[in-house]
Amino acid sequence: TGAFAKRGILIKNSTVIQNLATLKTIAFDKTGTLTKGEFKIVKLESTLTKEEAIAIASSLEVGSTHPIAKAIRKECKAQLKTVDNLTELSGKGVKGSIEGVNYSFGNSKLLDKEIANNTSYTVCYLLKEKEVVATFYLGDELKENAKESITSLHKMGLTKLVMISGDKEKVAQSVSQELGLDEYHANLLPDEKLKMFESLIEEKVTNAYIGDGINDSPTLSRADIGISMGSLGSDAAIEASDMVIMKDDLSKLPQAIKLARQTQTIVKENIYFSIIIKLVIMILAILGFANMWLAIFADVGVSLLATFNAMRTLFIKK
Repeated sequence: TGAFAKRGILIKNSTVIQNLATLKTIAFDKTGTLTKGEFKIVKLESTLTKEEAIAIASSLEVGSTHPIAKAIRKECKAQLKTVDNLTELSGKGVKGSIEGVNYSFGNSKLLDKEIANNTSYTVCYLLKEKEVVATFYLGDELKENAKESITSLHKMGLTKLVMISGDKEKVAQSVSQELGLDEYHANLLPDEKLKMFESLIEEKVTNAYIGDGINDSPTLSRADIGISMGSLGSDAAIEASDMVIMKDDLSKLPQAIKLARQTQTIVKENIYFSIIIKLVIMILAILGFANMWLAIFADVGVSLLATFNAMRTLFIKK
């Protein structure tokens, strides 16, 4: 695992290396994994003043680590308001009471009826009681090396690269097409993400899931290899994962797979070499040609040679 650590990849157990070497299916979360997770408010439509709408939304999202919540709070210039009965609505958003008035902030699943989003932006709504008082349009960017990493994974023979997102169809479709993914699934709640991932699992085909949020934890635990992002990832996601990419650099994934495959090759070389040498010396001993020095070589010598051969992993190019 030292060779992985040198590349900023934390491996929690040795079975991960074996699974990486045979990996064929990867499912990606979108925000913070394929995209930077650095949202900006592109447009705001509100019956309130811009400052008031942002202040209320920021107050509701005060404890959230979600990239959208961070983006809203970053835009807030006013003093945050006191929120009573703050409650997280899984896969939807948050709700709470401000000065005796009930507010909620989140995606379209908060609404009584679906509102079509024909833009490539992520849309969030601020509701006062059950009435929409502000609509936030937020934009996110792809990570610089995301497309290059997906291309590398395809070239390495991975057969299914899928995006599983809670975002809108239009947004997910745009990201999927730009990156060249094999398929995508949008508008999914956390429990639906897990069910969708389970539907992608094929018997005897190694799979992985990459995510960074609290809601990704069940899916990370279910995958053969759960992979989280170290910088943007929540504590729960990092805890649930088997492998952590410390600097959120997606290009580390093809590197990890390449290193795992070469490590597996070296392991097989060592096994075959050790067995062959021991068999040859055993035959020589039976025929009366082996002495004590050959026996020492078969034991200590072969172990040393296998160790030196394994050290090649430390010098594999990135």
